[in-house]
Amino acid sequence: MLRFLQKLKRKKGFTLVEMTCVMAIIAVISSMMLPTVTHYFTDAKIMTANASAAQIRKAISGFLLDLNLKGQGMRRGKHLNAQMIFVCSDHRWLVKTECKVDPNYRDAKGNKVTDPDGKKTFYDCQNWWYQNKARLLPEDNSIYDPNHSLAMCRLVAEMLGDVRDGFVMAFFNDSVCRGIVYIPDRTIVWAQTNYSEIPDDILKTFTQKDGKPASRSAGDSQGSRPALVKSNNTDTGYCMPNFSPFVGDWPEETDFRIWDDQAGLDVDGWIVGTAPTIGYTSKLVTVKKK
Repeated sequence: MLRFLQKLKRKKGFTLVEMTCVMAIIAVISSMMLPTVTHYFTDAKIMTANASAAQIRKAISGFLLDLNLKGQGMRRGKHLNAQMIFVCSDHRWLVKTECKVDPNYRDAKGNKVTDPDGKKTFYDCQNWWYQNKARLLPEDNSIYDPNHSLAMCRLVAEMLGDVRDGFVMAFFNDSVCRGIVYIPDRTIVWAQTNYSEIPDDILKTFTQKDGKPASRSAGDSQGSRPALVKSNNTDTGYCMPNFSPFVGDWPEETDFRIWDDQAGLDVDGWIVGTAPTIGYTSKLVTVKKK
């Protein structure tokens, strides 16, 4: 017995069986903890994106109020809607401004109202309105740029100064910024947009919503990527409700499935920040063609 105990005392290290058992136990614990840890990391990214969206909305609202006081902002009217899209790729920014009158609105004579040149939506519209055109943000401009779209884009770019790639969409109604969608680390542009003023070597660094490189001849290829706003171009869409493409009240939750397993995470796993924060319902809704 004494010799056996002395032999055990001289023994060093672990046997292969012992090490295998320990590694198996660690693997089981890790597999149990990984989803929880990943969820915490994702939640932190979503909270950061939501906070960024809220800061952008606050800054844009203040900027727009200043323009309104100067008579250079957006006209009042519940039927007047606009959206601005800011896209960053490798620290280069694009901006696109659009407007649309509520299709259900009628004037005093019962006629449908349209706004083909933006004059009904914007004061000083020549410094706002670029119909379906995107502008490249100059490197030397400032928030005092006489072009309001470029000035607001500079404001967003300065707020997201550390961001290499990103996508921001601002929704306006009745001369108020109703909401912001912010997607970090994504460069989404529209295939149908006029990019005539943007050099090819810069344009190709951006991507369309289907993940393909942006180009002037891409055609309407965006339909294969879930839209961020309601679209009648496809039978089925994962979208935010009531925007067609940007008409309606800011929703408290999504009827369409932008967010999959949790609020702030879209169907492709992209982080989506919103202000005001939008909840989610996990269901698929079919969009009927008109």
